[in-house]
Amino acid sequence: VPEIDYVYLEEQGPSIKLKNKLADDEIKICEDEFSSYLTLSYSKDGEHCVKATHYAGILVLSNHVIKIKPKINNANFFGMLKYALKLPNIDPKKQYLATEKYDFWEILVEIFLGHLNIIFQRNLYSDYVETEDNLNFVRGKIDFTQHILQNFNRPDKIYCRFTEFTRNVLENRLIKTTLYKLIFGSQYNIFPPEMKERLNDFYRKFNFADVISANLLQSFNLITYTQLNYRYEPILKICEFLLREQALDLEKTGSKLGFQLMVNMDTLFEQFIGNMLERKNFDILYHKPKQ
Repeated sequence: VPEIDYVYLEEQGPSIKLKNKLADDEIKICEDEFSSYLTLSYSKDGEHCVKATHYAGILVLSNHVIKIKPKINNANFFGMLKYALKLPNIDPKKQYLATEKYDFWEILVEIFLGHLNIIFQRNLYSDYVETEDNLNFVRGKIDFTQHILQNFNRPDKIYCRFTEFTRNVLENRLIKTTLYKLIFGSQYNIFPPEMKERLNDFYRKFNFADVISANLLQSFNLITYTQLNYRYEPILKICEFLLREQALDLEKTGSKLGFQLMVNMDTLFEQFIGNMLERKNFDILYHKPKQ
């Protein structure tokens, strides 16, 4: 098993020479999937050098784990995040935010876990959901097209569409998907054991929900907040923030390659300025960046 090198960079900071060269598969992913986050170059003696762009976060390769911290300190980062995403319950004056002792991704996951506690204290959201299934009895309406396609020579089955009151709603599925990525996205332990244990505990509590494997980011746009689910808005903003830079690929889950948790700091700053001016009642034209 190769020894894992941890590389620490700063957003738009100086180039760092790696202790050990990148493997061929690592070079390929840096030049393809990670090209927005890193600039790969070579020194005169042939050593590999990496430099961070305007992103901050964690990149996991087969033999390297690269951590990129924001140019600003933790307190300022989370103060910006609070205004950019309009999040409650983030106090930039807290001691762990005001120091560099803690990885800012660990703090963000800690805030995510705190909002999960709030959700469970107030009961999980349930709703009526249109669903379909191949049953042994008629429920709702028979879908004759699917019935003919799937039940040829199966007189014991009837393909039906029906409405079901369930907790397997989109809101809970997005939370489950976020937990899934944080826990299973990388084979390496990128979070402390106690935090990983809490993530696993919540994941088990969401055993009723499905993981979303397609059109993940578009799913956030399908949610309409009402008096019944408004309490989910803060945590779903954090979920979208955690998932924004990488669509979940279930086939790559647990792979050594291709895992990232990244923040586009330019986009975050634009959102921060837009919402700050909005709070100050400036008349501005603000465009959200395309996903």
